Amino acid sequence: MKIQEARDRIFVALDFGNSDKVASLVPYLVPYVGGFKIGLELISAVGGGPRAVKLVQSLRGRVFYDGKFHDIPNTMAGAAREVAGLGVLMFNVHASAGVEAMKAAVAN
Repeated sequence: MKIQEARDRIFVALDFGNSDKVASLVPYLVPYVGGFKIGLELISAVGGGPRAVKLVQSLRGRVFYDGKFHDIPNTMAGAAREVAGLGVLMFNVHASAGVEAMKAAVAN
């Protein structure tokens, strides 16, 4: 069982802006890793963002959305709501945004 637990903790960084690479890499690795990190480059790419999340999920991969949220509370709340609605496993917020911004992200 320890091998399974270790596998679940491994996330592969999809640090490129090419969804064709995602489509070819994810199916190969999904049996061996716990999920995939979608970072700012892929989030910002044409065909990235929510499309990239849905592509990884359609290939049976779990997603860590590495959007690095750091903004005013209202914007943090909206961004957290939208990303959570995508069904990602997790996303990150920066504590330096402040307590109110973190509370707003959690409240949604």
